[in-house]
Amino acid sequence: MIDDFLKKDNVLAIVGASKDISKYGHTLTTHFHNRGFKVVPVNLFERDIEGIDCFPTIEDYPEKIDVVIFVVKPEVVNQILPSVKKLKINKVWFQPGSESQEAINFCKENNIEYISNTCVLVEDYKKSSNENEQE
Repeated sequence: MIDDFLKKDNVLAIVGASKDISKYGHTLTTHFHNRGFKVVPVNLFERDIEGIDCFPTIEDYPEKIDVVIFVVKPEVVNQILPSVKKLKINKVWFQPGSESQEAINFCKENNIEYISNTCVLVEDYKKSSNENEQE
């Protein structure tokens, strides 16, 4: 399942992306960008992050998003999930601390695949390590 979320051809929206290098939203944005993923930083207050165009909402991005990675508080997640449904995005990743039972229930009720209780960065490191071992 994790492999479906972390396919290189997926467009990853990172809700909570940040210019602040001490924030995890910055780490995720730069990590996945540097790994060759198409990254869509989402932040109401930023225009770009490390030269990558930033969008105020997922609805402002003009192309298809495959996975939304949440790095924000559960209250913000709950406000954005209806847009995920509206845009027919069927994969979301709740970074630890962003999930809530309400969000998980929303995903279940709307057939949205989700991952929670694990860090996307840790899982990507594992995946890339396995890929390197197989080469």
